Amino acid sequence: MITKFNKNLIKCIFIYNNLKDFYIKGYHKDEKVRDIMISILNSDIELLRCNKLLVSLGEFLIKNYLYTNEILSQRVRRYEIYHQETYRIFQEFGERGVKALCIKTFTSIPKDIADIDILLYDDEDLKIAEKSLIEMGYKKRKKGLEQHLWTIIKNNVIIDIELHTNVAAASYIYYPKAVLFDRSEKLDTIVVPSPIDSILLLVAHAVMKDFFITLADLLDFEVTLKKHKIDFKRLNNEAASLGLTLPLQVFRYASSLFNPDDYKELDNILNFFSITKLNEFPLRPNMHTVLLSYLFMTTKKLKHESFRSVLSQIIHLPTGKGIDYFVKFAFGGKPPIKGLSE
Repeated sequence: MITKFNKNLIKCIFIYNNLKDFYIKGYHKDEKVRDIMISILNSDIELLRCNKLLVSLGEFLIKNYLYTNEILSQRVRRYEIYHQETYRIFQEFGERGVKALCIKTFTSIPKDIADIDILLYDDEDLKIAEKSLIEMGYKKRKKGLEQHLWTIIKNNVIIDIELHTNVAAASYIYYPKAVLFDRSEKLDTIVVPSPIDSILLLVAHAVMKDFFITLADLLDFEVTLKKHKIDFKRLNNEAASLGLTLPLQVFRYASSLFNPDDYKELDNILNFFSITKLNEFPLRPNMHTVLLSYLFMTTKKLKHESFRSVLSQIIHLPTGKGIDYFVKFAFGGKPPIKGLSE
């Protein structure tokens, strides 16, 4: 698929394959692997940061080799504090009867997370959730079109929480929350999407909202498929029913870089409907891929939503992350990933 030698791509493949084996098969010790991983950590911290892999790499090195450094220790500690706080929140929500779901935050691998995304079932749940957060010591930072942002400081770590009432870019709903809640699962008090919904939400968010696919996203995609033994036929059918066939195919195409034997049947036409540069990570979907994804989903929406409702969602799309964010993406800008100190 790629004929030109690319040192950066070789590094990414090495990181991906070793982390995938670790999260699927468990511990393995190889001193050469350890030394190469530490070398990459020391020389390519930005590659790891921009691909949201510092927590995963931290776990890999700590559990396999008892190795860490200040940055990895800080990122793993931050992740653990976020997880503990999410557990505390869902305990509180459960006691108050709040119907809530933690989305995109805790998945099959521990990714570097910017905040805790919590989806509420309706406005009444939102009202009770906000009251609960106030009583737990949270402060409101802002209220936006898509979310309500709350924050607290725990153990010298700033924890941000976004409360959502829809899974949307601006007001364009790209994943039906009824489906997420109907198939949700509980993992030690925290309510999360089912494995299939977790995958489809991942591909929808990366392609249709973030416009970037990180190595952590691809690793999460493949580990979830393998750990839960998800059937591709069922996954494709679910994607088609939600208008997410193209984002799913984009991920499958990107994953074929690392798992060529698993994706031999992919059509070459995906070269057009896919990624701009296959050797630069995070990967960036083509502009026409993003636009076609919205077109296919909109066509699907019109079958069960009113024209006025769909039109209203489309009109508000440019206000999602800001027109400046979309323009930046259109002209090849880099993803806005938080710095190590944030």
